[in-house]
Amino acid sequence: MTPTSSVNLDRFTAAYQKAGMFLLAPAKMMGASVPEPFMELRIAKRNIHIREAWQIGKNDPDIVALCKDDEPIIPAGVTAP
Repeated sequence: MTPTSSVNLDRFTAAYQKAGMFLLAPAKMMGASVPEPFMELRIAKRNIHIREAWQIGKNDPDIVALCKDDEPIIPAGVTAP
């Protein structure tokens, strides 16, 4: 997925800052149907660290959030990410 803007992330971070937490739950989605969350398996999270993909190194535990063929955009002027 390649978003055209950061509007969804901006909304999430604003809601998280207001609530001080978020819920994380697995979901099932068949084809183009609406996701069906399993709320009985939800967990409450009170901490999150959001950072740019180019800041994640190959030995960083957060590397699991990126696909092998992802090519994070490195900002101009950054020589050694």
